[in-house]
Amino acid sequence: MRYTLASYERLALGYLAVLRKDDGALIGRCGLMDMVVESVEPEQGMRRGWFGREEAPDDVELTFECGLGYTFDSAVWGRGYATEAACCVRDYARDVLGLSYVVSAILPQNARSRRVAARSGARAEGQMNVVASRGIAGCGISRPVARPGFSRHRRSRSKQEIALKSVRERAQRTD
Repeated sequence: MRYTLASYERLALGYLAVLRKDDGALIGRCGLMDMVVESVEPEQGMRRGWFGREEAPDDVELTFECGLGYTFDSAVWGRGYATEAACCVRDYARDVLGLSYVVSAILPQNARSRRVAARSGARAEGQMNVVASRGIAGCGISRPVARPGFSRHRRSRSKQEIALKSVRERAQRTD
């Protein structure tokens, strides 16, 4: 929670609570996070990536990226909520933060997440090992937010079935 709040303050990045509009139920989270990737492809193996600058080593040339991630309650899978949230966050990255793209790290076997990424405009651009606090896993997928044929002013085809709230805003409501 501290890391998320600090990320809001320092980088204007962080996860948002995803609430279903009809009943206010918390159904997931979606947002932008700080991601760091090795700048140079290693001679052997894949590039490594880390969530957060604090996790990355000091002895490697790094590229700082903005990662789009999401996690949803399995009870709401397949209903379009993740795609709607990912598109809203993608649009925020483009329209508010002025980013030309964001990246996502999705495990190769996570077919549902890969479909959400594809529906929100992503295309696979290679792989990386995401070094997590519990080991290494993941593959990289780039999620463009502006590309030829994609109007900068086009809005997501949103169903408006969800509301995104910052973790701070959600916490204040429950106090």
